[in-house]
Amino acid sequence: MFCVKCGAQISDESKVCEKCGAAQKTAPDYEYKTVRCYPSDSTENKYKMFYESCGWKITDIDRRQTYDGQSFDGTQNYSTQTHIKMQRDKNMPNYDKIRELSEKAEGYFDTVPNKKRCASWLAIGIFAIIVGTIACIMASMLGLPFYAFIVAIVIGVCCLIPGILRIKSNKKVEAQYYANKAIADKALEECKALVRKSKQL
Repeated sequence: MFCVKCGAQISDESKVCEKCGAAQKTAPDYEYKTVRCYPSDSTENKYKMFYESCGWKITDIDRRQTYDGQSFDGTQNYSTQTHIKMQRDKNMPNYDKIRELSEKAEGYFDTVPNKKRCASWLAIGIFAIIVGTIACIMASMLGLPFYAFIVAIVIGVCCLIPGILRIKSNKKVEAQYYANKAIADKALEECKALVRKSKQL
């Protein structure tokens, strides 16, 4: 924990700060947090490093199974998630600023741009246009009416339009996401610097 007067880091059992001599509270003033993540060593380490750099102290990492229900064939379904418990001392120097910066950084931690799916629209559109075009050419060569096959081409074009519009929309979403993520990354670096500084006191 941190001294309530000078902000120096001291042990949780200390009643008096060794640096300034100030009396400490009988119990540290902590805030608590639990986050969940994918159960793998690499993911858990990534979360651990991120939250520790934001001033959190990891107190427990526990992989838990959760019952997800029963399938139609009677199979019992379970999923596993890692629960990471942590605490942060409210008396640490620059606590308010660290909390503000860490919340900003956390908003874009372990996230991806929220893009809309467009591959299926493009695939259907291209397929319909190719099939319709080939059918029209063959019908024309055989002297058969080909007007009905033009419908397939029209359907293909109608499917391509939303696919193309989604690609444009995704580019805007992606650009905005990375602009915001750059701000969050900068906030994280500032937060790391403040946490390092507080531990050096």
